[in-house]
Parts: sequence; structure tokens; C-alpha cells
Amino acid sequence: MLASSVLSAENEPWPLQGKSFFSPRSQSTNAARDAVGWHRFINKNNRRGFSGAFAITPEYNRAYKTRQVAEYFFGTDTITISGSTIANRGTNDILADYFGLSTDYQSCVHICPKVQNALIDFALYLAWGPVYFRIHAPYVWNQTEMELIETTLFSGSDTLYPAFYMAQAEVQPPAQTFKQAMTGGFTWGNVQEGLKFGKVACAELSENKLSDIEFALGWNFLQRERGVVGGSLRASAPTGTIPTSTYLLEPIVGSGHHWQCGVGFNMQGLIWEKDADQRVDLIFDINIMHLFKSRQIRSFDLQKNGFGSRYILVKEFNENGAYTGKSQPLINITSLPCLIDAAAQIDFIIMFGYQNSGCSFDIGYNGWIRTAEGVELDCCFAKNRWGLKGIANVANIVGPVNDTQSSATIQGNALSEQAMVIDDSPPVFINTCDLDLRSGAASRQFTHKLFAHGSYAWIDMRYAQPYVGLGFSVEFAGKRPKDLQPNKNSMSMWAFWLKTGAGF
Repeated sequence: MLASSVLSAENEPWPLQGKSFFSPRSQSTNAARDAVGWHRFINKNNRRGFSGAFAITPEYNRAYKTRQVAEYFFGTDTITISGSTIANRGTNDILADYFGLSTDYQSCVHICPKVQNALIDFALYLAWGPVYFRIHAPYVWNQTEMELIETTLFSGSDTLYPAFYMAQAEVQPPAQTFKQAMTGGFTWGNVQEGLKFGKVACAELSENKLSDIEFALGWNFLQRERGVVGGSLRASAPTGTIPTSTYLLEPIVGSGHHWQCGVGFNMQGLIWEKDADQRVDLIFDINIMHLFKSRQIRSFDLQKNGFGSRYILVKEFNENGAYTGKSQPLINITSLPCLIDAAAQIDFIIMFGYQNSGCSFDIGYNGWIRTAEGVELDCCFAKNRWGLKGIANVANIVGPVNDTQSSATIQGNALSEQAMVIDDSPPVFINTCDLDLRSGAASRQFTHKLFAHGSYAWIDMRYAQPYVGLGFSVEFAGKRPKDLQPNKNSMSMWAFWLKTGAGF
């Protein structure tokens, strides 16, 4: 008991909070990778004639500081699970009863998310005079894992749910650990449908697919010996995965299946030169895109019941308002098809490029910003059919009862308080209008990236000048003000790549 109290106390400064869905930066959106290594071959002072270049870029990247991802989902990276008969439960303890765990269950869970990508980006640039066309598309392998490291203080495996609580008779809890319960599918007593959404897989999850295909049609309207300035119309076609919210940290390739369109601005200017062999250029690129509506499945909490209420058990009622004897986790009915969009996404770089004959070195800064997602429900669940079970009984000696607990929270209540928290005039129904749409929508995101790239080009070749180079980047997740939660809402990643191709 003392260990549980200490663990709960440690979590007190970080109230449980967060979102049900993490929306990462698309693997196709990377102005730094797009610009390095081949800028001597693109956006040239070329008033007439044909020129071009292609690039093939294998890259590997991996998330670090993944505690921030855990805090995005829960407000902390360590949670305490305890049953309804545990004395002195912490105010942030998650109620074990909702997950098929014993009323005597106690554990501490450390959350360790892992995210990595491997990709090959194919890019092509073609120009006729000042007009250019460019396209690129990465083929991506994305792997995620929400590892739960659990220390069980008391399993309560011999403690049955009391009669009337989960069924008319006593019921054996089906799960032995919270980690096991979160894999989903467990049924017990009147809970006839197990967890279907918001699950945590017991192993890594992966997807491999072509990410967004990005196009740009541009015009370098200012061409001088010392530099070029241009603009472009841009579009992105979704070829990646469609989010389903089946898992808390599901693998996603691409932007979430959004069509995108927008504009770009490019500038490249000479700022230093020596002996016609050495030079330093300043390169600035910015792309501004709108993400059109994409049909996805998102999971939602209830406005009144707060964070994590999607995991509370609910009762199903018939058209006469009588409990049918069937229960399930709320998330099974509040995971709904939605139309998701984002007003703007901005991806820009400021880079210095040094050249000495065939050698070049690039170093720069990349900023990425995406506005908060908009959510529009594309489906509703049945009206006056569901009520929160919470810690209410499902039956008495005669049969099913209509008791509901409309005030239930993810932290739950002590079972001894059952009579005090039951609704005075049950059933109290929940309806679609009670959903908190913000709980399933990504808030504004931004990151800062530093990158460097070294390359060598065989510029003396007559028809085509091949090049090859290596680069790396370190991306830092931005943080929102402390009074806006969750304030850690993006991902820190490091990456390295090889970029090769040819200019012609």
C-alpha cells in the first residue's frame, strides 16, 4: 500500500491529460532533404534551354526524447493502475476495473514510445529556361511501438468481481496485467465486446508504402548572374496510410491521406566568391500548404468526464430505456469516421552552401509548423442507447438494472462509494453531442531542425555530372506555453542519409 501511495504522489504534479491520436510530420515533408547536395544543378541562371537533375536519397531516422510522446498521450510517462477496493488510491490512479483487472489490482506502468523510419526518396527536377517542374516521392517503412514496462505490486488474481458488479454472479477478472489488458479483445461478465480501439500492441507495428507524392510547377522570374528568385504552385497527392485509431501510436506513412495544395518561394544568391572556384550561396526555400479534408477514424473522450473517459465501461439500452445486459468500453462507440483538415503547413529552410570545385558543404536550419487540426464528424452513434456504467452494478438478484454513473472518470471511485455516485434517476444517456472533439484532434505543432550535408560532384563530365553525399539532421520538438495542454505535441528525431544522382 505504501509503495502505491508513493508512486501516486510522484505523479501528482502531472495531472493526467492528453490526446487520443498523434499526427506525425509526413515523411515527404522535408525541405532540408529536398535542398541539400544538388542545389548547384537546380534553380540555375538558365534563360533558355533545357536542364535538369535527379536524386535518390536513402534515409534512416529515429525518435529520441520519446518521453515527450508519452506525455502527449497521458501528461506523464509513468501511470499508476489501481482497483476500486484499494485503500488510499491516488487522485491520478487509473481504475483497473475498467480494463478487466481485479478490484485489488495495483501496478506502476512506465511508457516508452519508439518510432523509426527508413525510406528511399526519389526526386526529379526539369527546367526549360526559367520554368521548372519538380516531383519527389519517398517509399517509406515506418515502425512504432508503445512499450509498457509494468511493475505489478499486487495482481489480485484470486479476487473475483463481486456479484452484481460485472454480472449477476461473481466474475473472474480475465486480464493479469494492464499491459495484457491494453492489447484488447478481453471479455468478462456482461462486457461482451472487448477493447477495439486505442489499444497498445504487445510488439512493434509497421507499415511500408509510398508516402505523399509532391509536385511543384515553378517560374524563376528573377535571374541574375549572382542569384535566382522564383515561385511555384505546389500539390501533394496522398498515397500513404489512412489512420484508423486502432492503436494509440499507430504507424503512419505520409500525411494522413490528405490532398494538399499551396505555394512555394525559392531564392538562391551568391554572398561570397574567390578565384571563381570557391563560393558561398545563401539558399532560402519556403513551402506553404493547405491540407484538405481526409476521412479518418478518431477516438474521443466526453466533455463532461474529461481525459481518458473513452476507456470507461458503458451499458447498452434498448428503445424502451431498459438495460440489455450488454456492456463494452466507451471507446468502441466513440471511435467514429471524421473529416480531418489543417488550415496550413509551413516548411522552410535557411541554408548556406559552400562550393570548392566539385566539393560542397551545406549547413542550415529547417522550421516546420502545422496548424491545429479541424475535426468534423462524419457519423454519429445511436441516440439514447448508451449510458456510463462506471462503478455501477449491472444487475441485482432479479436481473439487469438500469443504474448509470454519468459522473464517472478514468480515475473512477472506490467501490464502497457506489451508492453515493449512482445517478438519482437512471439511466442517464450519453449522445454524440457530448463528445469532446478536441480530444481526438492534433493541436498546433512545430519543430526546429539543424542539418548538414557534404557532397562531391564530378563537374568535368560532359553530358551529366553525377554527385554523391552524406548528411545528417537533428530535429527538436517545439513546446507550447505551459498553460496549454498537452504542450509537448511534436516529435524530436535524428536522421542521416546518403544522397546521390546527377545533374544534366
